[in-house]
Amino acid sequence: MQAGMIKDFGICMEGCSGYIISEEAIEADLFANLRKWQPYVNFEVKQVQTIDEAITSMGITMPEAKE
Repeated sequence: MQAGMIKDFGICMEGCSGYIISEEAIEADLFANLRKWQPYVNFEVKQVQTIDEAITSMGITMPEAKE
């Protein structure tokens, strides 16, 4: 977390599952970092988009909010 690669971390009470939130931009780097732990830990990676990224990727044009 001090290096800034991990933004948040949590472990479930049973000790067998948890989560990590990372904003590592390059998928190859993420894969290389996860690969170091694969003999010991199974990962499920889910890429999440911000609302702005989702709107752009879906090709939706939104009118600018007027105040």
